[in-house]
Amino acid sequence: MRCSLQKVAAVLATAVMSGPQVACGARARSDGTVTRAACMRTRDLLTVYPGTTTSNEQHTLKFQATANACGQRAPVRGAEVRLGSYRATTDAHGRARLTVRLQTGRYLIRLYVHRRVIARTHVWAIPNVSR
Repeated sequence: MRCSLQKVAAVLATAVMSGPQVACGARARSDGTVTRAACMRTRDLLTVYPGTTTSNEQHTLKFQATANACGQRAPVRGAEVRLGSYRATTDAHGRARLTVRLQTGRYLIRLYVHRRVIARTHVWAIPNVSR
């Protein structure tokens, strides 16, 4: 029992002295991405531009998928962005585009990695009131 307590104390002391990156265990790959399993607190984020479109008109929505692991931001590549029947895959920079024509309303957009939802966002389609 005493041996295991000494090991735990040594690991904690090393983690505190070396900073949060080593304490977390996240390691960046050479391409800039962070290993997903290395950090317990990975937060995925999906952003969409523009957040509001005009309904019944064709628009191109731009997406950015990023993962924040232990304070390091990295693109999420190869993930699938879904908006209803529209689908796109993120590139090496975590970007994707969808050209859509939406009816008036609020639409949920999901980001999938290995058939699992990791992030969500919304886009609004509003009617054109200038006519």
